[in-house]
Amino acid sequence: MPSKITCMSNSYHKNLVFTAACIGMCFFGVSMITLGAVLPSLIAKLNLSGLQTTSLVTFLPLGMLAGSLIFGPIVDRFGHKALLVPSCIIVLLGMEGLAFFESVPLLQASIVGIGLGGGILNGETNALVSDISGESEKGSRLSFLGMFYGLGALGIPMLLGSLSRHYSFETILLGIGVVMLAGIIFCIPVRFPAPKQAQGFPVKEGLGLLKESSLLLLSFILFFQSGIEGVCNNWSTSYFGQMTDIPANQALIALTCMVTGLTVARMVQVAIFKKIKPETVLPYSLTLTAIGFCFLMFSPGFARAAVGMVLVGMGLSATYPVILSILGSRYPSLSGTAFSVALAIALVGQTAMNGLMGMVSQYTNGIGLYPYLMIASLAAHSNKFINFLKNKKVMLALEWLKNAHGIMEKLEATQLENIKKAATVMADSIEAGRWVHTFGCGHATIPVEEMYPRIGSFVGFHPLCELPLTFITQIIGQMGIHQFLFLERAEGYGQEIMKNYDFDSKDCMWIFSHTGINAVNIDMALEAKKRGMKVIVYGSASETGDKASRHSSGKNLFQLADIVVDSCVPLVDASVPLKNHFDKVGPLSTLSFVTMVWMTITTVAEILADRGVHLYIHPSHNVPGDTTAHERLDAAIAEYQRKVKCL
Repeated sequence: MPSKITCMSNSYHKNLVFTAACIGMCFFGVSMITLGAVLPSLIAKLNLSGLQTTSLVTFLPLGMLAGSLIFGPIVDRFGHKALLVPSCIIVLLGMEGLAFFESVPLLQASIVGIGLGGGILNGETNALVSDISGESEKGSRLSFLGMFYGLGALGIPMLLGSLSRHYSFETILLGIGVVMLAGIIFCIPVRFPAPKQAQGFPVKEGLGLLKESSLLLLSFILFFQSGIEGVCNNWSTSYFGQMTDIPANQALIALTCMVTGLTVARMVQVAIFKKIKPETVLPYSLTLTAIGFCFLMFSPGFARAAVGMVLVGMGLSATYPVILSILGSRYPSLSGTAFSVALAIALVGQTAMNGLMGMVSQYTNGIGLYPYLMIASLAAHSNKFINFLKNKKVMLALEWLKNAHGIMEKLEATQLENIKKAATVMADSIEAGRWVHTFGCGHATIPVEEMYPRIGSFVGFHPLCELPLTFITQIIGQMGIHQFLFLERAEGYGQEIMKNYDFDSKDCMWIFSHTGINAVNIDMALEAKKRGMKVIVYGSASETGDKASRHSSGKNLFQLADIVVDSCVPLVDASVPLKNHFDKVGPLSTLSFVTMVWMTITTVAEILADRGVHLYIHPSHNVPGDTTAHERLDAAIAEYQRKVKCL
C-alpha cells in the first residue's frame, strides 16, 4: 500500500493547535500583569529609587513594541512554531527573573524579555487562530482566544493576593512558573500549520502593506482601543483614589471588574459571532463602553464604579477580535505581517495615550478628566470604524474578486509542494503509457471537463464523466437535482462505475470534491486503492478535517487519499454576504479547482518534457496562418484513440 502523504495545510490537528494558541494567549495575559503585580514587592525588597522604578516600567512596553514588530514576517516565513514555544519560554524566564534577580540591569533584561515574548505572543496567537479558522468561525474563535488573556491577567494578582500571607512572592512566581512549564511542554510536540511563505518572504508585498489604506485605518482603530485599555489599566485606581472616596483595596477590585467584564463578554461573543457578522457588534459595544465611563463621572461610589468598569470591559471586549478577524480575511497570505503592523500601531497608541494622561494628571484635579478623555477617544475610535464601513461599501463583484485573490494567494503560499507531488505521480503514470483518471460530481465535474479535451492540454488524462452526476442543469425532471443528490450519496454506485473500465496499477485516480464526505467519491477512491492505484484528491481538506463521512467506512475522502491538495476554500463555499439575506453568494470552489488543474497540468507537462517524453498537445485550430494545426490535433486524437483501447 502506498505511503500516506498528507497536504501541508492538513497535517495538523486544529483543536490541538487552537489549545496551544490559547496557552500562548494566557502567557500574554501573564506578561501584561506580572510586573505591576510584583512591583511594590520589588521596590521594598531592593529599595529601588524612583528613577530605577521608572526604568523598569519603561522597558516593558519597549519589549512589547519590538515583539509586535518582528513576529509577523518571521511567522509568515518560518511558521508559527518558530515563535510560539520560544516566546512562551522567554516570558517564563523573564517572570522567574523578576523573582530571583537582585541586580537592576538583570531585572531590566527580564522585563524586556517579558515584553518581547508577550508582544510576540499577542500577535502570534491571534494570527495563528485566524489562519486555522474558516471565515464563518474566525470572529468566534478569536473571541474565545481573548478569554485566555483575561485568565492570565486575572490569575496572577488573584494568586498573589490569596497566597501572599503564607508565601513570598518569589515562591508564588516559582510555583506559577512550574504550571507555565507544563503548558510549554504540551505545546512542544504539537504540529502547526506550514509557513505561508515557505519559498521566501515577499519583501515587496510585505512593505506594500504599509500603503494599504484599509490596514492603516483598521490599525488606528486599535491605536485608540489599545490606548483606552492601557489608560484604564494604569490610571483607573489613581482616578478612584483622587476623585472619589473609594478605598484603595476597593479601587483594585473595581479595576478587576473591568477584566472580568471583558472576559465574560468574550465568552458570550463566542456564541454571538457564530450567528452574526462580528463587525455589526462593534458600534453597540463602543456605546456600552461610553455608558460605562459615564458611570465613573461625578464621584461615584464603589457600586457604581464597579458596574461602570464591568460595562467598560464588556464594551472593549469586541474590538480586537472584530478588527483582527477582518485583517485575517483581507490579508490571508501575509496575515502575520498585517497583524504585526496593526499591533505595533496599537502599542504606539497605548504609549501615546498613557503619556497624554500622565501630562494631564500633573495639573490640579487633572486626573478628573480621565473619563472625558476616554469618551473622546471612543468617539474617534467609532468614527474611524464608520469610515471603514463606508469604504467597505464597494461593488460586491469587487468583494468576490478580493476573496478570489485571497484563494490564489493561499494556493501559492501553501500548496506548491503538494501540487508538485501530485504532478510527479501523474507524470509517472503517463510516462508508463497509462492514464490519469479524473472524476468529480456536480460542479466538481467542471475541472474534469476543463482539463481534457482542451486546447493546451495533452493526452494522458481520462475523464470519468457519469451523465447523471454531471448534467444537472435541468434541475427538475429527468437527471434533475434530486436524483443527483441521491446518487452522489448512494453507497455502492461508485463501485458500479469502476466495473466499466479496465484499470491498471500504473494508473492513478484524480478526484475533485469540495467536502470529501459523499459516498460515490469514497467508493471510487476505495476501489482505486484496491486496484493498486494512487489516489489524489483536491478539495477543502483543512476545512473538512476529521468530519464524518456519509460512507460506512467512516472515512472521508481526504483521509483515504495518498496525496491531498487543499483548495483553501471555506466549506460554506459562497463568500459574499448579501443585505437582508442569511446565505451568501459568490462561490469560490470552482475557481480554485480550475486554478489547481492548470497549475498541476503545467507541472506534469514540465516534468515529462524534462524527461524527454513527447506530449500530444491539443492545439488551437482557429489561429490564422497556422496551417498544421489540424494535423497536430488529428495526431493527438489518434494517440488518445490508440491508448483508450486498453480501457
